[in-house]
Amino acid sequence: MMKRVVTSLESLIFYIATHTEVDTEHSAMAEAYEKLSQQGRFLDLFGSVPCLQVLWICCESWIESAERIDLRHVVGDIYWCKLRDVSINGFKTTSEGLLQFFQSHVKTLKAVKLENIRLLQGSWPNILRSMRTSLTLEKFYFGYSFLDNWDWGLAMEIRDYVLGEI
Repeated sequence: MMKRVVTSLESLIFYIATHTEVDTEHSAMAEAYEKLSQQGRFLDLFGSVPCLQVLWICCESWIESAERIDLRHVVGDIYWCKLRDVSINGFKTTSEGLLQFFQSHVKTLKAVKLENIRLLQGSWPNILRSMRTSLTLEKFYFGYSFLDNWDWGLAMEIRDYVLGEI
């Protein structure tokens, strides 16, 4: 019965919070999540829900310098044939990894929300240009909450993306 419920899920919101009041607890929680992700446990979970239409995944930390889980350890190369709405918050990735994910879902994806993504390699302007040419989105949201490091050049790139000038 449980397997049938999981395999027929159409929406999944997955939220991990790695922040606590005590730094040592935060560190231990973050390490445990990273270990689970490296062991493929998240891939097992997300791979078991083939009918997803909505996927919101969040790995939140209130500490900017906190280590983040690699997005490829969560979504890998999983393909959801009906995925139309994705929200990715608080992960680390490369532009190549993010664009491969989008390319896999180019025919169905209509809404994208990206928030607090730490790019390990690549650039947001290149990602936005590629998204503009390959995706037909009805909704797009980009958020970055660590305002101390806000990059106004990036803000202008996002504005240009939204206005179709990239």
